[in-house]
Amino acid sequence: MPTLLTSATFLSRFPEFANAPGTVVAAAIDEAHRVVFAAVWGERSYEGAGYYAAHVVASSPLGERAKLVRKDGSTLYLDAYLRLRRLTYRGPVAL
Repeated sequence: MPTLLTSATFLSRFPEFANAPGTVVAAAIDEAHRVVFAAVWGERSYEGAGYYAAHVVASSPLGERAKLVRKDGSTLYLDAYLRLRRLTYRGPVAL
């Protein structure tokens, strides 16, 4: 089973969020784990959760408003998450 993303591993992968409040980062990681199911994503779940959490932190008013947030609210992190999801998702899965 893939390793779960932690605040420490998230911040080592995305150091641009080092100044974001720890509670914002932790909440984004929790949300990412609810969205990115390891049973569906397999080995890509760690990476998918990271990009999803980065998008949530970048978009948060309490997080760092990264310059990568577009006018429509999307981010480069969301783009990466969606690209991985297209590569991973093969249809409905019974859990």
